Amino acid sequence: MTASWPKPLASLMIAVMALACGGMVANLYSAQTLLDPIAPDIGLSAGMEGAIVMLTQPGYGLGLALVVPLGDLFENRRLILLLSVVRTAIGFV
Repeated sequence: MTASWPKPLASLMIAVMALACGGMVANLYSAQTLLDPIAPDIGLSAGMEGAIVMLTQPGYGLGLALVVPLGDLFENRRLILLLSVVRTAIGFV
């Protein structure tokens, strides 16, 4: 038997991945529209408001540079569990 590798992705899977990628990119830019009306209520200056929006870009880049290679080092299930535990621990700090 010959295995055909890689197997083609189902249309539903492609649509789900496209929506996930779109959501991640939208998350990077959604702060721009939300911070303007919220900033005065929480006491943010215009400079700090801009810094928050700007820092999402290098933060996203660092996340890609540091997290994506972990997929080569760990099994996916173990990696998801590890990152979930780390994220939860950060959330409690």
